[in-house]
Amino acid sequence: SLFIFIVPPVPADGQGDRDFCKNDSAIILPLVGNGVWTSSPANNPGLVGGGTSFDPFLTNVSLNTLIYTINGGNSCRDSDTVLYTVADTVALSGSPDTVVCQGSAAFNLRAFPLGGSWSGTGIIDPATGLFDPSLLTIHHTVVLRYTYIDSANSLLCPSSYDVQIILQELPTVVIVPDSELYCLTNLIQDLPVVSPRGGTWFGRDPNANAAIVNNSPTTGNPGTFDPSVMGSDTLTFYYTFTDNFQCENLDSVVVIVTPPILANAGSDLTVCLNALPFALGGTPN
Repeated sequence: SLFIFIVPPVPADGQGDRDFCKNDSAIILPLVGNGVWTSSPANNPGLVGGGTSFDPFLTNVSLNTLIYTINGGNSCRDSDTVLYTVADTVALSGSPDTVVCQGSAAFNLRAFPLGGSWSGTGIIDPATGLFDPSLLTIHHTVVLRYTYIDSANSLLCPSSYDVQIILQELPTVVIVPDSELYCLTNLIQDLPVVSPRGGTWFGRDPNANAAIVNNSPTTGNPGTFDPSVMGSDTLTFYYTFTDNFQCENLDSVVVIVTPPILANAGSDLTVCLNALPFALGGTPN
């Protein structure tokens, strides 16, 4: 006699079809019954980790057929096929990473396509991307994110674009002293010492601006001006300096030009050789 035993296979369960966005994180595949995952066609690049994980970002197709197979005892075998659908995301573009100078006014960040939302420290209007640098501290680096959801995508997959912004302090600009007195003369005069050199002198008053002869002081070559062009006056001169981050700062000095005081020694005198000593007069004393 012959006895035949029919042994049911261990059921393979891939736990159903799933939908993914392209930028979703990889998942660990279910291994109920210690089976093996394969793909059809073979070698799907989204099947990683020796067939233990699925990474939607790595797959190159939208519809992924994965097969979970259990080889049980007595050569019994069962398999389950699941479909993993991967929806692509929208490519975004926008403002580049940038350095913002201390004291800069609020400005709008750019991103395309329009219709997304900005987030992060300093964002005061998520819809327009209005960013206020005053909400950051000096040398603070922030990453601002633009998130966009394509309504035409059935899974409403979000796309994101990041911008890094660094708040840079203004350069320290110093003029010593902060006021200077000059005589009215047609000789070119040195302007006060500045730090750092390499900036530019200018005057907001037309006479001050016209009087400047050398507006770019360097080592051994100070800024200069012509008092005779300015005339007898009190004007403010400005020195501005821009650093490597294109951050600009300035300082000012009050320049006072006065006419020379007229000296009067009195009338000419003729004296005898044996005259007694006498005091010379003159104005002013």
